[in-house]
Amino acid sequence: AWRHCLRYIIKGPECEELIRWKRSHPNGTYHELSENAPELRKEIRKVLLKEQYGLCAFCCDRVTLDSGRNAHIKPQSIYPQESLNWQNIVVSCPSVKSCDSAQEHTMLPISPLMENCEAMFKFYETGEIVGLNEDAQKTIEILNLDNEILRRKRKIAICTLCYENEIDP
Repeated sequence: AWRHCLRYIIKGPECEELIRWKRSHPNGTYHELSENAPELRKEIRKVLLKEQYGLCAFCCDRVTLDSGRNAHIKPQSIYPQESLNWQNIVVSCPSVKSCDSAQEHTMLPISPLMENCEAMFKFYETGEIVGLNEDAQKTIEILNLDNEILRRKRKIAICTLCYENEIDP
């Protein structure tokens, strides 16, 4: 089995610019920040990308400053008071069929901020991902992590890794 999704993220120090914005907007929400401070959103993403090693928090696909989007582990629609909480913000890929776009307003049973999240999934050389418990399977469904595009990417990565290491998959 090979792991390539929901990689454990160790949250680093909060973005200084966000700290300053929150001080000057004590009752502010991420929605206000989105409408009035696009450069700040980009600065937040820059800091998040460092702690995530340039990977999507959900599918672990490569993300850049311009291609990524700031996402919330706890949905803003359900937890508006958590919308500016640094521990709730991650970077997601721009996919319209998986990850943050697929999550929408649903709470994730397993998040990349959980220390043992990686151990809850199994990957096959076909690129298929399965959850090792009900919560993991539900997380795969919510984020649409077993779609054809992600399966193909994982299969290529697994085959490449095996080939480079002279392993028969």
